[in-house]
Amino acid sequence: MPFLSYVLCHIMTLKRMLAESAVEKYKNNVGFCNQSDGFRRKVYGGGQMFSGMTNHSIDAKGRIVLPAKFREQLGETYYLARGFGNKCIQVMSSEQFNAMCEKILALPANLSMAVQYTFNATAVEVTPNAQGRVIIPQSLREFAEIEGDAVVIGMTNRLEISSK
Repeated sequence: MPFLSYVLCHIMTLKRMLAESAVEKYKNNVGFCNQSDGFRRKVYGGGQMFSGMTNHSIDAKGRIVLPAKFREQLGETYYLARGFGNKCIQVMSSEQFNAMCEKILALPANLSMAVQYTFNATAVEVTPNAQGRVIIPQSLREFAEIEGDAVVIGMTNRLEISSK
């Protein structure tokens, strides 16, 4: 248990650091919104920002369909990983995932290692099928306690999938 407490403490520190970084970036950039599908997208500094939420179903095979506009913004392949500090699944573009990994590697070695165990080790690259569905691995669905219905929430530069 001491190791788990150690990891959780460092995850909360990373979460605070990332939040402070995102606020600074937002303060330094101007954006705009588009609410045609229930989400707002704020474009700043060449990147996409998401906000808002929609309800989705997870089928019997563990698949979800994200809105087409988000799939376009996420790219042909993107990443799913455990959320930090709450029971959710993070969805991020390859670029965002790589940027997050760079930030993790820049942390002090002990903190970096702790975060890699919970973030990098659980991350999977996914490619939507012709219908736009992606399979959420069972381990991620169990972590987020998602069974049938889910909520997709825009979280600045990524999406989160949570149990409804």
